[in-house]
Parts: sequence; C-alpha cells; structure tokens
Amino acid sequence: MENVVLTCEKELGQLRQDLLLCTSVFQGKRRKELQKLISGKEQQIANMKQRLRDIVKGYGYPSVDSFIKIYHKTKADYANYAKQLKEWGDKYGMLYVEREFEKGQKSIMFDIANIQNR
Repeated sequence: MENVVLTCEKELGQLRQDLLLCTSVFQGKRRKELQKLISGKEQQIANMKQRLRDIVKGYGYPSVDSFIKIYHKTKADYANYAKQLKEWGDKYGMLYVEREFEKGQKSIMFDIANIQNR
C-alpha cells in the first residue's frame, strides 16, 4: 500500500508540473482537465492515507510512522533470521541428515558383515 501511495504522489507531482507548463492562452481546456485530474489524485491519495491509518490503528499501532519504523526493523531482523536459517540448513540440514544416514548404513553393513563372518 505504501508503494501505491508513493506512486500516486509521483503521478500527482507530474500532473502539477504539466499544469505549470500549460501557460498558453489556447490551453485553457487542458488546464481545466489537469486541475480536475489533480483534485481527483489528491482525493485518492487522501483516501488511501486515511485507509492506511485506519488499518494500522486497527492493529494497535499509534501511527503509520511508528508502524513503518517497526516494519523496517522487523524486515531487517527477518533478513538476518533467514540468513542464519540458511547457514544452519547448509550445515545441519538434509546434507547432515544424509551424511548421518550413510554413516548409519555403513555401520549396519559392517555389523551385518561381522555377523555373517562368525
């Protein structure tokens, strides 16, 4: 949702820039269209921000800013967790299980060979 708001704000900035460049006497109709688009985009952004505030408050956060701060910290913590999990998996994951299984199989084969030789 945050990316959608940022995209809309960029579009709004572009519309405002287009309006500023619309200076000719013969572009009155285009100026009115741009002003209408700008008002619609401003309303859309206001609605999205309000909805975002409502969603965040519904989950118990005091503001969108506090949620974003916590989100980014959590995102970094999760990336660290995923990295450590991958390292653990590389060290102790299926390769470890397969190695231990092979050791067990060799041990069983050795035991069977000893029993048969008796």
